[in-house]
Amino acid sequence: MPATLDSAISNILTAITSALKNGIGACIHWHYFPNTLIAVALVGIAALSIRPYRRWHTGWLSYQIDKSIRGMERKRRASNLSELLKSLRPRSAFRTLQHGIFGSIRATYQYARYDLWSHIGAFYMPSVATVAIALLLLGGVLFLPHWPAHFALVYHVLQWPEELASTFDAVSEQGFSHLFEGLIVVVIALIVFVAESVRTSRSADEKRVLLKISNLWPLAVLITILPFGFLYPPATVLSAALVILVALATVYGFARVLQNLIDPEAGLLEQRAFLRGRVQNIVIDSARQRVGNKLLFDEFGMDSDSGIRATLSKSFIPDGAKNYVIIDAPSAGILADINVERLKALGRFLQARDERGQSDIVQGAEQSDTIAGPSQTAPQARKQPERPRAYLLRRYREEVTEDTIFSNDRALLAVHKDLVKRPGVLEEVQSRVRIIFKFNLSEPSSAAFRREMQSTKDLLIAAIKASSLGEIEELRATYLLVAEQFLITLNNLGGGYTAKQAKEERRSFPSERWNEIRWIVTDVRDLLAVAAQQTSVDSVRLIAVLPILIAIRAFQAGDQLLFQEFTNFATYLYALGKDKATSPEVGTYLVRKSWEYMKELFDNYLQMSLPTDDDDD
Repeated sequence: MPATLDSAISNILTAITSALKNGIGACIHWHYFPNTLIAVALVGIAALSIRPYRRWHTGWLSYQIDKSIRGMERKRRASNLSELLKSLRPRSAFRTLQHGIFGSIRATYQYARYDLWSHIGAFYMPSVATVAIALLLLGGVLFLPHWPAHFALVYHVLQWPEELASTFDAVSEQGFSHLFEGLIVVVIALIVFVAESVRTSRSADEKRVLLKISNLWPLAVLITILPFGFLYPPATVLSAALVILVALATVYGFARVLQNLIDPEAGLLEQRAFLRGRVQNIVIDSARQRVGNKLLFDEFGMDSDSGIRATLSKSFIPDGAKNYVIIDAPSAGILADINVERLKALGRFLQARDERGQSDIVQGAEQSDTIAGPSQTAPQARKQPERPRAYLLRRYREEVTEDTIFSNDRALLAVHKDLVKRPGVLEEVQSRVRIIFKFNLSEPSSAAFRREMQSTKDLLIAAIKASSLGEIEELRATYLLVAEQFLITLNNLGGGYTAKQAKEERRSFPSERWNEIRWIVTDVRDLLAVAAQQTSVDSVRLIAVLPILIAIRAFQAGDQLLFQEFTNFATYLYALGKDKATSPEVGTYLVRKSWEYMKELFDNYLQMSLPTDDDDD
């Protein structure tokens, strides 16, 4: 009987093995079947990990910030999408295509008729004509005597992949190597040329623009990596095509750098476009910080029952920091992210081990509905049924400094002493803190931008004292550009401040306000104080009008915050003219302009938006 059972089991196993070989083996080579099983297992593990990963990923504060920002921009994206769909209609698409073709033909005709010969005469300047002449000379000297045998391949697109994958013979490959060596020399020359131009530039934005328009970093990376292609000989036509593309990109980079250095207007436009992008990124980063703190205080504010509540510092703990054990941050740097779900889990862990009574009135933070509202973390008294077990002492994107003799405040959490007396609680809290909070040692982009704005202010002050009117007007445009881009970005994030929101924002803590606005207000105040000390009205008038120019742009953008901030400069102009001006002529001018600017603002802008009797009818 056992022998019969063994025989049956053996027959079953043989049948299963045969079925696997005949079935799966028909699709997968039996020799690679173990590797296939490993691959299937890895795919299964990855599939099973998707849900836990999503749960972990969505728990971070940065994910919730991105979700909130996307919600603010959804309406604008929907309108842009509708415009795009309209442009894709057959009639609109045909008109667009027709406009593009006819426009190209007309531009080529006008260039050949009006600009071609002047560009040929100025052959030392970068232009399309000089490149075309060089290509014609190359074709006449090299291409025509050695007409390619497979030139007809250009008309057979389906054969291109096969031709690109073909290899060179020994002679052609040697020529390809010489071509690559020459390209290296040209790219090194570009690197030296741009590096020298950057070194002698006084503006940080001008340096960045030179690096951007020259494509120096991508070219340097490509020219460094391309030699690795020789590790897999023989060289193919595709690798030669890549070298030719890099060569063309190098020539184009040279042309743009020369144009930027020779044409001041083109360089200035490039710098302003680059500055707009930087300001936009900084404003978005500030908006993310405000949204993050709003979400954080919504989750751990006065209405939270998670066991942890957020507060501004140890000074705002209701029953005093002396009753709490302070948990320091595991490292210094910017608080870059917080895992909200794990922080809630820590609060539940502390709640489960708390046996104290819970009743008191605590201080907390009441949030507004949007980022364009009142301060997100201003403390206000509200009644709560429970006392929290711990307090979060840091805000999102707040900096934690290194311990020094001047500063040793790295407090991150405050846990009640009654809890940490229990065995293992303090060790568990410290262990969880390391995976809840992320710190970033990199400097915020706003810090570097602020230093550059300080340099701009110093240059502008020097220009005011020297009465360099052209330089004053050029540098003043930087502040106008920053204000404009702030308003544009704020509008893209959901709209500007209403009058009520602006009033509440200006009453909030200074640390809760927009840094970009505070920088502009401070700098403009300092510039006006310097201008009041001058003896000539010429330089003063260019600076005195700056606040009203920003206020006009704020009114046009529908933002009351900047409008209120800069219309208040009218009283400051009056005070400077009465008490601080060293010249009677300058003092009289400032006093007169303090009310004339406001009158012009009302007559030319505000009056048009007021309701009339006809509107009431």
